[in-house]
Amino acid sequence: MKKTSLFLIFSFAIFLFSESCRRDFHIEEVDKVTDDLSLDGNLAGPLLDTKVRIEQFIVPEEDSSSWAEHDSNKLLHIRALRKNFQSFQMKDIYKDAPLVTFPIPSGFFAPAGMFKFESRLYALDIFGPFISGKFFIKAPKFTFHVESEAPILDTLQVNSIKLHNSKKHVYKEVKNISFSVNPATQQGVAKYSKLLVDTTKVADFPVHLSTLPQYASFDISTGNSKATRLPFKATGNEPVNVNLDMDFPLEIALVDLKMKEISDFDATEYNVDEIESAEFKIFFENAYPIDIDLQAYFVQDENTIIPVDSLFEKSIKVPRGKVDKQNRVTESTIKKEIVTMSKKRLERLKAAGVKKLVFYFTMNTPDAKTRRYMKILDGNFMGIRLGFKINYKASITEL
Repeated sequence: MKKTSLFLIFSFAIFLFSESCRRDFHIEEVDKVTDDLSLDGNLAGPLLDTKVRIEQFIVPEEDSSSWAEHDSNKLLHIRALRKNFQSFQMKDIYKDAPLVTFPIPSGFFAPAGMFKFESRLYALDIFGPFISGKFFIKAPKFTFHVESEAPILDTLQVNSIKLHNSKKHVYKEVKNISFSVNPATQQGVAKYSKLLVDTTKVADFPVHLSTLPQYASFDISTGNSKATRLPFKATGNEPVNVNLDMDFPLEIALVDLKMKEISDFDATEYNVDEIESAEFKIFFENAYPIDIDLQAYFVQDENTIIPVDSLFEKSIKVPRGKVDKQNRVTESTIKKEIVTMSKKRLERLKAAGVKKLVFYFTMNTPDAKTRRYMKILDGNFMGIRLGFKINYKASITEL
């Protein structure tokens, strides 16, 4: 048997959860995985021992403005910070008031005026991996951080915050919330205001992702609510900057939420004539309060709709971990599966030109339709161990 053939067989197994695969095994870990999976055969050994966490999927690696963190109760939060969400100058507040001219001397009254932000769509990349289902978040928060050198800025009005599942369709909205802003009192010295839109105080605002949101848009007005005596000379160029902090605490309810992951697997590259069969032993540990169904399909490419074959005969059901009265996982559940790949099956995949393996995860929480929210805590995980056994025709001395 050629070394290249054996390498390609190994590649066939390594594709499973390849993004999470560890390469720094210690010999004690190898022994432990081998013992747990009871491996034997002509050639056998562990390939994967990893813990997959939900934040790995919903926080884009390339996006430094999004991250995961946990609070003092270990509840996980997904955060997204949009710096320079809106920047303008004092004179913009009066752009529709031609009678107001700058500079305005100290002690003079500046008339009331409001500046309306242009409504803009912001991509919600954190929901990118999900393709369908319902996702309820108990209490998302939106915080506006305002830094202003304008002596007249005293109000920020949230006309609406909208979630969109397309650029046109809106299906959730918060509206008409007004905040007071600290106006500047000294020239060149900015005043800071932190304004929290807490959706727990807004009727019926869990984030209901019946079709997952692709965008959020914000319609906001700001300015001075009444005529204001200026404490210093205003040139009109006084800067105002608004940053937006979005906080999605993972106290959630899920209904048939589906996620897709794609792995490379080129079945056309290996020589199945030298193989009799391959067997994979998979060990799952679910430490999430989420029931998970898992299936994977062999396809010619990631755009193919009709699969050539499925990895599992039936979808693998991995029940949620046991939870306490606070809906926190206290004990994980264990599931073991064996997948046998016959020579004929391998030949069929090769003949069909299979080059990709697409994994589908379907996730549900108990009583989600009645809004029973489950807490995703720091330390929750989906443990995956993968071992292999390969039966081949050649003797090991021929390698």
